[in-house]
Amino acid sequence: MTLQVVDRLTDAHVEELCALYREEWWTKGREPSSVRRMLEHTDLVLGVCREGAGRLLAFARVLTDRVWKALGLDVIVARSERGTGLGRFLLDRIVEHPLLARVRDLELYCRPELVSLHARWGFTADLGELRFMRLTRAGVR
Repeated sequence: MTLQVVDRLTDAHVEELCALYREEWWTKGREPSSVRRMLEHTDLVLGVCREGAGRLLAFARVLTDRVWKALGLDVIVARSERGTGLGRFLLDRIVEHPLLARVRDLELYCRPELVSLHARWGFTADLGELRFMRLTRAGVR
C-alpha cells in the first residue's frame, strides 16, 4: 500500500474527517463548520490517504509556536485501518516533520491505553510536578 500525506484537506476529506470524528467518543458531535474553522487555524495538518484513491484513512493536527512547544491533537486512524501500522506511519510523520524539528517539547494528547505505544517515540506521561488543566466552555462544538 502506497500512502500519501496531505497537508490540506479537500472538501471530501473534511467530510471523511467528520465521519472519523463521529466514530469516537472524544470527537463525536463536532460539526463540519467548526471542523473547517479548526483546520483554517491549525499550524500543521497531516492527512493520510492511499495514493490514487484519495480517501482519508488517518489524521492528526499540531499546534505549535515552532520554538518551545508543539501539541499533537486528534490523532485518529479509521477503524478499518487499525492494526496495519498506519498509526505508526502517522506518528513518524509528526515526529520527523521539518516544521517541528527544532521544537523543544513535542506533546501529545492520547488515551491511557496508547501511552505505551507513544513511548516508542520517546513520549512520556511522567511530567513531574506539571499538571494539565482545562477550562471547558459550554455550548462550543
